Amino acid sequence: MKLTYQQVFGAALLLAALAGCELTPSVIICEDGPPPPPILTTPANIQDIPSKLGPPVQQFIYDPTRENVFTGSQGTVILVSPNAFVTESGQPFTGPVHLEMREVFSKADMVLSAMPTISNGQLLESAGEFYLAPQEKVKWADGASVKFSAAIPASVTSMSGMQMFVGATPGAGTSRCFQWQPVDSSALTTDGQIATGQVSGAVLNAGYDWINFDRFLPDAPKDTIIANIVGEEVDLVKNTVAYVLFNTDNTAIKICEYAGPGKIKSPGIPLGSAVSIVVIRTLNGKLYYNRQKTVVNGRVNVEPALLEITPNALVDSLKIIK
Repeated sequence: MKLTYQQVFGAALLLAALAGCELTPSVIICEDGPPPPPILTTPANIQDIPSKLGPPVQQFIYDPTRENVFTGSQGTVILVSPNAFVTESGQPFTGPVHLEMREVFSKADMVLSAMPTISNGQLLESAGEFYLAPQEKVKWADGASVKFSAAIPASVTSMSGMQMFVGATPGAGTSRCFQWQPVDSSALTTDGQIATGQVSGAVLNAGYDWINFDRFLPDAPKDTIIANIVGEEVDLVKNTVAYVLFNTDNTAIKICEYAGPGKIKSPGIPLGSAVSIVVIRTLNGKLYYNRQKTVVNGRVNVEPALLEITPNALVDSLKIIK
């Protein structure tokens, strides 16, 4: 029997509609809405949070014979020039290259990716952070170029002074505070809605696999936040991580300094800033979390009461922080 276009199209719609349904001989049971999110696993330690709970790694295959354009799940467009890779000995690499990419726009994802907004001690506001790295043992060609374009997040308060920064994935087993490094400020342009930045292969070959669109926050008098964490010994490498999230800027500052037994201290926070202090701990195979709001009007002391939480609930709780 020959089917008409309308019959085929109708059957396709029915199959799509039934994709989320359970069929029995006499009943079709359909669940409303999208499928539930996957169940996340508890990180073994703080170092595991980016791989377990951070934004998903996206994969693309690069063809060296042409200019490549990739689009991330959150809308980031990446343009990579032809012949962008060479072997470790400097010879042109002519095969396909598998690229891994991540997009970070929200303060929640900054926390879950361990990518705070700070450069040489100066606070930043981010309009987008992007991870891009080849999986093969290759290097970027010095003449290669990579262009990133992304919509400016609604949470960004100003694009004035935005420029490009680069960073390297923090090494495991260190509590050293991550710091972004500025590059040529002319490499970033914006039309008020889209920001576009370009970086060279020579810069990427210096060990940088993260790109950031950032601006320095205005300089102002500052003071610190001291967080007292009750319970087992605080270890900023293995079991404890804390951030200061700004209410009015797309800014997330990691707390990396000890201030005595069970206490940690933030970098200087501008006076008058309304913030949330977020503390996450991994202890004995369990995950603990809490956040506390405050306004920095001088030195602030907080003692968040940490509660056990599931990985999914932790991600959801971070995402509601504005």
